[in-house]
Amino acid sequence: MFDNKVLKMSPGEALLDAPIADMVQKLGIAIAEAQLRMDQVGVRIATMLADARVDFTDAEGNVTTKNLLQLGFLPTFYHFTETTIEVKLTMSMKVEEGFSITGSVDLGSGSPPVELPASDNRAVMWGVAIDVGYHRKYEFNMSGSSSITTKMVSVPAPTAFLDQIRASTQVATPSDG
Repeated sequence: MFDNKVLKMSPGEALLDAPIADMVQKLGIAIAEAQLRMDQVGVRIATMLADARVDFTDAEGNVTTKNLLQLGFLPTFYHFTETTIEVKLTMSMKVEEGFSITGSVDLGSGSPPVELPASDNRAVMWGVAIDVGYHRKYEFNMSGSSSITTKMVSVPAPTAFLDQIRASTQVATPSDG
């Protein structure tokens, strides 16, 4: 059987038990890992653009080979700029207390209750059965939801990286040599 420990907690205990620090830590690690993978994909795309070659023939029949980087194609890199964790928690606690005293007056055998005027000073015997009730009722409800929003923007590839790839994949042209 599933044991829901939150049902046995007070609202304050439930709020203190929320693993906020773990959520923030895990989100940070997830963003760093996602950033690494996106950077790796950008590097792979840059390498593919450098390896992809296109031949051009001019009016005299000379063939010039260029890779896609030399032709201005660039890989797109992305960067996380903002991440928001939103946790919504609705809690309600109701403590209800009640105190009641009930009684009945018996003036004798079978006689109806008698209302006595305030100025009447007669002595009357009467008995009261008192029922004292005290109750306390707790009610606790809790619900929650969370969302994570992240924003990414494209950023240019690092210039030094692109220069190095261009230099390492330079294709000889007829005018080079």
